[in-house]
Amino acid sequence: MTASLGWFLRLALVATLMVAFSDRPAFSQNSDWKLIERVNIAPGKGSVFIDFAKTSRRVLSTRIHVVSGVLRLKRVTINYANGQQFFDDRGHELKAGMTSVSLDELERPRAILSMVLQIPAGNSPSDGISIDIQGQNQETPAPTAADDGRKSASRGQKSDAQLVKKFVEMGVFYGTNRRREADRSKNDRKLAAFSGEVGQGLTLGQAVVTVPIERQRGTIPRPETDLILARIAFRDEDPNRDFTLASVDVLDATRFTELATRQMAKAHRFKDQALVFVHGYNTSFDDAVFRTAQIAYDIGFDGLAISFSWPSRGGMWDYRHDIDTAKTGRDALRELLETVSQKVGVKAINLIAHSMGSDPTGELLRQLSEIKRGGGSNADLKLNEVVFAAPDVSRTVFEQFARHFTGIARGITLYASRNDRALQASRRFASGMLRAGDVPKDGIILANGIESIDVSEASTSFFSLNHTVFAEREHLIEDLRLLLSRSVHPPSERFAVYRTEGKPPNQWWLYRRN
Repeated sequence: MTASLGWFLRLALVATLMVAFSDRPAFSQNSDWKLIERVNIAPGKGSVFIDFAKTSRRVLSTRIHVVSGVLRLKRVTINYANGQQFFDDRGHELKAGMTSVSLDELERPRAILSMVLQIPAGNSPSDGISIDIQGQNQETPAPTAADDGRKSASRGQKSDAQLVKKFVEMGVFYGTNRRREADRSKNDRKLAAFSGEVGQGLTLGQAVVTVPIERQRGTIPRPETDLILARIAFRDEDPNRDFTLASVDVLDATRFTELATRQMAKAHRFKDQALVFVHGYNTSFDDAVFRTAQIAYDIGFDGLAISFSWPSRGGMWDYRHDIDTAKTGRDALRELLETVSQKVGVKAINLIAHSMGSDPTGELLRQLSEIKRGGGSNADLKLNEVVFAAPDVSRTVFEQFARHFTGIARGITLYASRNDRALQASRRFASGMLRAGDVPKDGIILANGIESIDVSEASTSFFSLNHTVFAEREHLIEDLRLLLSRSVHPPSERFAVYRTEGKPPNQWWLYRRN
């Protein structure tokens, strides 16, 4: 017995020494954690923005320690100075004295710019909460030329380095068959401009969009207000408050491929994936880029975000024009997808079409299916998930071709709504013809291989520049994130807000708010 105990102690000692001298990861709980900033959260707060611009720390990881109160979190967003973001959607409930797990674990120290804490609806603190934001292996960035600017401000003049940056810059690639106009000037830089008329073939490029950190998911704050006949700005745009364009560059195919491939290499959550958004009616080139950036940012998409922009004039009264020019986008969209799938080398392309953008998208899928059924061959576009959001195309035509879409993509989802604002306008201009995104009295559109979801209680208007209630919009954004990140089917398996209705082959899903 004594001998056995002796061997047990020796083995335990060896194991302890092996652990002690093994290579521990940089984010080990035994590593050095230091206070970055103490934050007091006032009662009733739904979200908390924490600015680290003054502390300017470089960290390998961050965590939250609750000093007093109870902190419930739905999402934590960390914004780094290099423009990258980290999202933690695990949900946390921390009581006084408790410390969260490491929120992000980096290979190299990175300068942290800000953090946004989102508190679940109905869980805003009734009493104040005090928390410590802690960083692991902190470093203060080496002084730069910007630091000299801080010193020069002692006379009361603010330098650029002192301005608080509450936005991140996000690259959005684009392909368009719009006609190019004369460049515009902004901040001493030339930005490419495109009209609502049909151009000569496909133009490729990249834009940089500033996304304000303090805003609700799904929204695109802008200084303009739509007054039916015109869009009027009542103040100057501010990147801390608004989506803005920092740059719009036209690229040749070689440069586009080079930059897109470089962006692909940075992806972690959506590795080797691209997201292509095809906008709807009444959407300008700039609006399409903004919406692409918003969707990608809000679902945490770090792969290749691409806007395909067909020649919409961006006017409410230009429906007839838009319905004709939307059809011209099919070949340009196919050329864009072939470039991305064959030259950039992505492994999966997620295609999202809203409203009238479903016309060129549906026409492309129809063309691909006809070639396939005829025994021909198509370039592998590597289509992963295809989403039709309130498609503004003829229901009869869509039903006719949709049954042949099977096998073109990994999954096809249709969001339909009787309340979509874009479709309400479309019905007036289309002489009351039923659209594929409608939900009439006889029910939602059903087609083999397509998962149809009735989201009338939520509305799909967040895909356009019209907005709906935050809680409802949040559900659809979250479903989109789950769909693209996990490709889980059917809808009821990935999100509890969907209820299965009917039986195969006439099965569909209903969004329930509660």
